[in-house]
Amino acid sequence: MSKYLPRLLLNRFYVSLVAINCWSCIFVESRWFWKSEARRRFAVILCDVILNLVSTLGLPLIIVLSYLDMYRTEVLEFDFSILGDEVWAAHLLNEAQMVVVVSWPDLLSRVVFSLGLVSSTSDVKDLLRSVNFDCHALRISGRFDEVQSEWSKFDKGTSWTLRILHCSALEVPPSFVEFHGLQQIEVYNSTIVDWSADSTISSTNHPEMVVLSVVRVNMTDGLLPLGLQSQEFPPGLRQINFCETNLKTLPDDLDSNWPSGAGIYMENNKLTEIPAALAHLRPVYLMARGNPITQLPSELFEGVLSYLTLGGTNLAELPQNVAEPSTALAYLDVTDTDIAFFWSWMEPLVEDMLGVMPLLAAGGTPYCSDLDAIMSGSSSKFTTPFETGQSTLLMNASVENWEYLLQAVDCSPSYGLALFPLEYWDVKYGTHDSEF
Repeated sequence: MSKYLPRLLLNRFYVSLVAINCWSCIFVESRWFWKSEARRRFAVILCDVILNLVSTLGLPLIIVLSYLDMYRTEVLEFDFSILGDEVWAAHLLNEAQMVVVVSWPDLLSRVVFSLGLVSSTSDVKDLLRSVNFDCHALRISGRFDEVQSEWSKFDKGTSWTLRILHCSALEVPPSFVEFHGLQQIEVYNSTIVDWSADSTISSTNHPEMVVLSVVRVNMTDGLLPLGLQSQEFPPGLRQINFCETNLKTLPDDLDSNWPSGAGIYMENNKLTEIPAALAHLRPVYLMARGNPITQLPSELFEGVLSYLTLGGTNLAELPQNVAEPSTALAYLDVTDTDIAFFWSWMEPLVEDMLGVMPLLAAGGTPYCSDLDAIMSGSSSKFTTPFETGQSTLLMNASVENWEYLLQAVDCSPSYGLALFPLEYWDVKYGTHDSEF
């Protein structure tokens, strides 16, 4: 450093940086930060960022600024009288080598320092932690006292994602309300024994909540836990996932608790119907494949729903009377159901999607079996007798209508029982990868 910086002040400045770097560890571990892990981690990252920034950009900036007032911007050069000063010119040439790249080793060293700055800056994300609370790895079942003990070991206020994994008897303690920064809650491969109203998800305690996922989970009696039914549910919740659970029914007042306008996955559960309360939530999409559903509310088709999947359910028909079908509906999946006909209210929705994509996915249904037979020439009509209220277009088997039917209905085989990425979750959160 002193080879290129003849000025004593600049050398002392750089030596001071080295000394500060050494003493910063003592500062971070001082009593100022003993009681707060979050502040201590913030101090570590802040020291790294400042020291890397000053060593990478600070010194070159000081050198440039020291010559700035000598540079004549109107003629884009230095005063020739100054250039005649051999001592000044020697200082300029030496110090310029601290600003510009002069060799490959110099370039490499600058890249290393710059990467250090990027690395320390990116560590800011670690201030908000993703917590994997893995009962299997901790060798606990998830009982109240066990959870309370483990959660007391870290700063809950700085956690932005909480994953509860492999708990065979999960009891959520009231300290759950201390996770004020939570944006995502994920419960996987667990049995919820108790999630009471004392530890509920609420806008007061979890104002930043965006995603709630409950996957491969058993709930007591197949009912939604009270902790997920708060009347002050976070209004910013945008995705709700319940997949591969024993959930049998949803509360009638769900629409007064959960926020409207979210995307909802309700796949491979035990629901026998979609309650009107769920329709009143006006979800932007609803994935309900794999449930033993036999009934649908007509309100479900009157909201802002754009995607609706009902494949693998026990449906035999869609609601007959839909007063104002939503023009937002772009995809309706009824594959592997018992649907053999469609009502006339669907015609405007089908026509909106003509030339874009088939509105209806109906592979594996009696309707598509009839349609295949009609187009192969082995039949001339649908097996279901035509009734008043049925679609005259979707139930028209004439040759002249085949082109319409091909654009309206996709009879390809279904793509599986769930759109939710179950396999990804199984690989990512399986017990062989568990760690806390």
